[in-house]
Amino acid sequence: MTQADAPKWAKHLADPDREEEAIAWFLAHPDDENKAVLHAIQIDGSQKAKWRAIARIFTHWYADPGILAALFQWLADSNWPGAGIAADCLVEHGEQILAELEEALTRARELGDEDLAYSLEAVREDILLKQR
Repeated sequence: MTQADAPKWAKHLADPDREEEAIAWFLAHPDDENKAVLHAIQIDGSQKAKWRAIARIFTHWYADPGILAALFQWLADSNWPGAGIAADCLVEHGEQILAELEEALTRARELGDEDLAYSLEAVREDILLKQR
């Protein structure tokens, strides 16, 4: 399977009958080009049907700085498909991502993005509670 297969597999992310197979394909092919295909879908509001599956994939790649930023951005609206999955991932890996979370929170505040700042603060609090 090649990079040219990524768009084909991305189509299946919204298909309940093929979603698991498509997720498995992306997890088996974690190269930058495939991550870029998924990230492009994640920022495209017209493809929200695929977002929950993409969030599931991104939780496996949270250590990648670009993917981590996408997981943070997902929290801008808690109603978006995959937002809960992203939040759970961030809390689960809290110790490893706390510094980046603080940076994202600072940026959200500087930009006046109150919804994102509120969600990032909630995740930070959950991380800190988990550490106690």
